[in-house]
Amino acid sequence: LNDRLSWRASTGVVLPGGAGVRVSYFQSDATTLDPRSDRRTVQRSWPDVQATMPTLRLREFTGIRTVTLATGVVRTQREITYGGRALQRRFDSDTRIPLDVSIQWLRTLVTSYRGAYRAGRGTDPTGDTERGQATHRITVSSQLLPPGSLAARLDRPVRLSLLAAFSSERNCRITATGEDCVAFIDQITRAASLALDTSLGGFEIGLQVSYDDRQSFVGQRTGSTQFQVGLYGQIDFAAGVLPLN
Repeated sequence: LNDRLSWRASTGVVLPGGAGVRVSYFQSDATTLDPRSDRRTVQRSWPDVQATMPTLRLREFTGIRTVTLATGVVRTQREITYGGRALQRRFDSDTRIPLDVSIQWLRTLVTSYRGAYRAGRGTDPTGDTERGQATHRITVSSQLLPPGSLAARLDRPVRLSLLAAFSSERNCRITATGEDCVAFIDQITRAASLALDTSLGGFEIGLQVSYDDRQSFVGQRTGSTQFQVGLYGQIDFAAGVLPLN
């Protein structure tokens, strides 16, 4: 038998220039009745704040047209209580801070950064758990025209997209009888990709290059590295009417 009650309250304000703030509060209380052991889970998200800064418009000599920024903070707490003969209580706390920045340069160049930092801690009768995670992602996109006579042959400019990403995650455990935090998850991921495409005489052509590297620092320290290069083309044409006698 499951019984769950939850509610959410939120409010916000939007200001001129694209700025805004949204604040939310969430709480959930769930009870599970089971012949083996009853369980009650109480979850609370507070503070939960998301903020968007006003769009910055810089002067032309800077080479930047607009800058947008968004950030926030979300903290989630969870408490689980097990009933029955052996009463157990487990507590978990998690905090996440995202950050988004986008810069639009003059002409067609756009760069953006998206990152997030996450930290958490859990407690149970056997010990404590600590968690940490960080992600970073940078993208660059633009449209280019090659020099010389080749530009006149293209149906549209060359679209360029560049991506670079990095993420790290570490989870460690502190037992009730020890003091050191022993990692059971400790890994990083690095990735990069490049994409180019254009149209020439109705023929779509493109190039894709990607690199992916994963490495673990616990156990057997396994890892993998992949590098891929791809070329593709596509042509669309319409057939005429076939003569029928």
